[in-house]
Amino acid sequence: TWRESPELRNEAVHSLTQSEKNPDVLVAGTFNGIFRSNDSGETWTPLPTTNTPGLVHVESLAIDPRDSNVIFAGTWYLPFKSTDGGKTWRSIKQGIIDDSDIFAINIDPRNPDHLIASACSGIYDTRDSGGSWHKVQGIPSQSRRTRAIVQHPTVPGLVFAGTTEGFWRSAKGGDNNSWMVTTSRQIEINSIAVHPRNPNTIYIGTNNYGVMVSTDGGKNFVPSNNGYSGRFVNSI
Repeated sequence: TWRESPELRNEAVHSLTQSEKNPDVLVAGTFNGIFRSNDSGETWTPLPTTNTPGLVHVESLAIDPRDSNVIFAGTWYLPFKSTDGGKTWRSIKQGIIDDSDIFAINIDPRNPDHLIASACSGIYDTRDSGGSWHKVQGIPSQSRRTRAIVQHPTVPGLVFAGTTEGFWRSAKGGDNNSWMVTTSRQIEINSIAVHPRNPNTIYIGTNNYGVMVSTDGGKNFVPSNNGYSGRFVNSI
């Protein structure tokens, strides 16, 4: 059964994340700003984002696994960070090309100060919790519209990127020139998921081939659409 959240009734929700430290804390990014719930979604409170220019159209969110008050938000323009639960925000754009749509922000489960963000202008890496970013080299420019980025939750150094031209894999933490494409470049990828109990099983949701699955850590993929009629998969 489902019921509507009245506080979000008129909001277009673009992103949603949950705190690992305190699972009662959820944060939702909308067309207009950011909402926070401290009671597992029973009630939502809009966060004061109007004083931060550009903090609208919130496409991606991440919460530091060590501290539920440290929140990262990616917009259609640039990334932002809060260290007080969303009461105040600051831009963390150093090293990122202006007007970059931040599709995804992924925190390294082994070192939460290490984040990888995917944007319309490429993939970016930070080792100081967003203090400064560096562009990751190795994926051709025409493939850099990277809609999904995932650091493997249990295999150190294994990073996946889902782009508009295929699935890319790095076994060296996303280092420069460590990337290899493992699917056809005709496949446009929107979403990546790793099986929680089998680290070699990787799922991708695509624009044109439905769901595909790998059983060898992202080296090879086969379709997984038996009984599933759609071919456009936005999230998995």
